[in-house]
Amino acid sequence: MSSDEEDSYYNSGGSYEAEQSDGSEIVSRLQKDYTILKGEEISQRQNDDISTVSNFLSISRGAACSLLRHYDWSMDTVYDHWFADENRVRESVGLLPKQSTSNSSYFKLSCNICFDDFSNPTSMISTSCGVHLFCTNCWETYIHVSINDGPGCLTLRCPEPSCNAVVDLDLINSVASSEDKEKYQKYLQRSYVEDSRKRKWCSGPGCDFVVQYDDAGGGFSSYEVTCDCSNKFCWNCVEESHRPVDCETVKEWNKKNISEAESTTWILAYTKPCPK
Repeated sequence: MSSDEEDSYYNSGGSYEAEQSDGSEIVSRLQKDYTILKGEEISQRQNDDISTVSNFLSISRGAACSLLRHYDWSMDTVYDHWFADENRVRESVGLLPKQSTSNSSYFKLSCNICFDDFSNPTSMISTSCGVHLFCTNCWETYIHVSINDGPGCLTLRCPEPSCNAVVDLDLINSVASSEDKEKYQKYLQRSYVEDSRKRKWCSGPGCDFVVQYDDAGGGFSSYEVTCDCSNKFCWNCVEESHRPVDCETVKEWNKKNISEAESTTWILAYTKPCPK
C-alpha cells in the first residue's frame, strides 16, 4: 500500500481492499466500520433494541428497557446474564415477581404517601412488586420531582424505602405528563449513547450526531473517525485527530500546554518587565 493509499485508508475510517479491474487498473474500496446516527435514527435504534430484547425474553418493553440500561445497552451482556441466572438479574435490576393483591371493590385501599382511601382499585398503582400501592396523583408528583432532579430518574425505585422494585418505562409513560415524558426520553437517549462502549457523540462544536461502531467487539481504541459534519476525531480520547501519535502522548502534550498557558497568565497578571 502506498503512502497516499494509506492516508486514504485511515482518513476514511475503514478497511482497505484492492481489486484488479480489466487486468490493469487497481480499484480500492474503502468501507467504513461505523455509522453516523442523526436525530430520529438514534431513537429508532434504541427502540429497536428494546423491542428485540422484549420479544426474545418475552418480557414487557419497560422491563427490557431497564435491563438494557442496567447492562449499558449491550444486548449480548443482557442475554448472557439473564440465561446464566434470571432470578439474580431480576433482583439486581429491580424486576421483582409481581405479587397478587385483592382487587375487590368493597375493600378500601390506602395510599402510602397521602394516606387517602380509595375504593376503586384502578386508582392505585404499584411497581413490579405489586405490593406497595400509591394513588395516581402521588405517582405523578413523585415521578415529576425525580425527572426534574436529573438523569437519576432512570434508576428510580418504588417509593417504599424498603422496596427495590424499579420504576420502568411503562409506568413512566402511563403516569407522567407529556413534558416529563419528553425529558425522560432525552435522559434515556443520552444514556443510550454515553453508557454504551460502541457509541459516542461527535466532538465537533454544535454537532449532535452520534458515531456507532457496527463491529461491537472491534479493536478500535485509537481509531480515527470522520463525522458527517466533517469533524475528525480519535475514537478513544475524543480529541482532535492525532494519527500517528498515541492518545497518551496527546494527553501529556495537552497537560503541558495548559501548564504553560497558566504560567503565562500568572506572569502577565503579577509581573512587569524591568524598566532597564
